[in-house]
Amino acid sequence: TSAMLLVAIFQLRREQELALLRTDFVSSVSHQLRTPLAQIRMFGETLLLGRVRSEEEEKRSVSEPHLKGKAFVFTGTLSSFTRGEAQEIVKRLGARAASSVSKKTDYVVAGEAAGSKLEKARGLGVAVLSEEAFEELVGIK
Repeated sequence: TSAMLLVAIFQLRREQELALLRTDFVSSVSHQLRTPLAQIRMFGETLLLGRVRSEEEEKRSVSEPHLKGKAFVFTGTLSSFTRGEAQEIVKRLGARAASSVSKKTDYVVAGEAAGSKLEKARGLGVAVLSEEAFEELVGIK
């Protein structure tokens, strides 16, 4: 009976260790997927592996991103991601991120407390996107 008790204790400890490892793993993965950029990277890697491919994705050529040649400027404070992450998102979709607004700018993404760049964009007739509209355009929402 004492041998059975030792085996039971050993199994209980092992189950607790596995539960802890499982919790650590899940929190690590969920932490890595909190930012939109991380979600896009993970989705992109999955597409490259050939595991997920919708008909729409099959039609859209990877070599011809849907924002190719477009210029984005980010202004104000973005709530969903950093400015660097937003710039990386548009670069991965074939666009470029600029630091100032000009006639060649296609979109200005305006976060909270946007300032002179927003005013200049409106003056030049450049399309101004809210953060939500930007997320929809790049396929995050």
